Amino acid sequence: LMPKVTVYSKNGCGQCTFVKRMLEGEKILFEERNIDEDPTAREYLVNKSVTSLPYVETSTGISFTGVQIGKIKEIKKSYN
Repeated sequence: LMPKVTVYSKNGCGQCTFVKRMLEGEKILFEERNIDEDPTAREYLVNKSVTSLPYVETSTGISFTGVQIGKIKEIKKSYN
């Protein structure tokens, strides 16, 4: 079973775009939630005290903000 991966992003966020491209490059499927277009996504991050984007969260407990190549590799490993 593949972990569920969610990427929280916003419009005009270069790091968000970079992380999504990296995930795609690793063939990691993800759901994107754009806080500029989805008020419930914004509220969720506020409640978790997340203050920077992108925020990546997985069903296997891996979560991080920004560009963290090691964490992306960790997600990839949990696919195998």
